[in-house]
Amino acid sequence: MCRSVFEYASPVWDPYLQRDIDNLEHTQHKGARFVLRDFRQRSSVTSMLQYLKWEPLAERRTKARLIIMYRIIKGEIAIPNDTADLQPGRRGCFIQHTHCYQQYKNSFYPRTDWNLLPPKLKDSATLDSFSNRLPVCYY
Repeated sequence: MCRSVFEYASPVWDPYLQRDIDNLEHTQHKGARFVLRDFRQRSSVTSMLQYLKWEPLAERRTKARLIIMYRIIKGEIAIPNDTADLQPGRRGCFIQHTHCYQQYKNSFYPRTDWNLLPPKLKDSATLDSFSNRLPVCYY
């Protein structure tokens, strides 16, 4: 139940301050302890998360941002991708203009890191093939 609340519109509100990221992860750690009913201080939350196959929330938000970007580029979401802040460049990359405002530096487009993806991945024919081929180590 909590994960749906945490992930609702997460590509948009994704925190960039480490203390906020840590607070969200801490909540997931408490959830893992609750699900497994293991509240002992010496129990490893990391092993609990591995047992439950729960990936860190920050990784899930990064993957969600990449999927939204894929859908924007493919025209599946009605957001123009030819704005002044995001212009198509060579090999499926985008030219990102620099801004001096901290709010923009940590907004959706600059944080998505679309340009770091391999060209074969960017050219995936379907959303399923794109999301299934996202490398685990990337996000």
